Amino acid sequence: MADSSWTLDPAINASMETLKLPPEEDLKALMAKRAPMEARAPKVGEQAPAFTAERLSAEGKVTGEQVSLADYRGRDFALMFGSITCPIYRGQIQRFNEIYAELNERYAFLLIYISEAHPEDGWQLDINHDQSVVYNQPVTKAERIAIAQDGVCQHAIKLPLAVDDMDNTIDQLYSGSPERLYLIDAEGAVRHRSRTVQARCHRELVSGSERLIQRMTPFRDNPIGFRNPVTVSGQIIYCVSIGEYCRLV
Repeated sequence: MADSSWTLDPAINASMETLKLPPEEDLKALMAKRAPMEARAPKVGEQAPAFTAERLSAEGKVTGEQVSLADYRGRDFALMFGSITCPIYRGQIQRFNEIYAELNERYAFLLIYISEAHPEDGWQLDINHDQSVVYNQPVTKAERIAIAQDGVCQHAIKLPLAVDDMDNTIDQLYSGSPERLYLIDAEGAVRHRSRTVQARCHRELVSGSERLIQRMTPFRDNPIGFRNPVTVSGQIIYCVSIGEYCRLV
């Protein structure tokens, strides 16, 4: 039977059913702003653009260390983008932690913490007020790091974490907001990128390299209409991921 849940959090799922979009003019402006980012973002088969970001500790604290795409050369790599004011991302943190715990010895993972998807001084959502996830959009890197640290301490983010700069350089390179996933192979080529958020679409985390994350939540009979199945070792795999709404198990 199809499950219409968007995340593991029933309250977030219920809120998504009555989500209020911003005024049409604001929405059009947002889409116009995104269009050039989306056009520049690396496509499947292209080389992932180089980046450098400030690494945070497992506790979300400043380390003074930098992490770059080059550090992952030679490993299959899952590059995620998100922020805790995005309820779709927040409601899946538990599942992402489970995936990371299962596969982190075999595959590299990195979450880039980006600008807030739904800040108090922007397009705020009622569910964020209900769950006390209320922040203004940071104007300094220290403020962004402080919110990312709350994500670690209050929402139990376990993935390796780095923070985008205040020019949103990595987000601009990858069109990562409000949340997105790239699968990058050992040679640095993009093997999958999730679609950007659209009105009530499904989520998928596909194993683009046929080696990466092959054991993540298979749906052999495609019960709710995933649109991009991938064949891995002769088996059709449907999986959950960032950027597209779906059932998580």
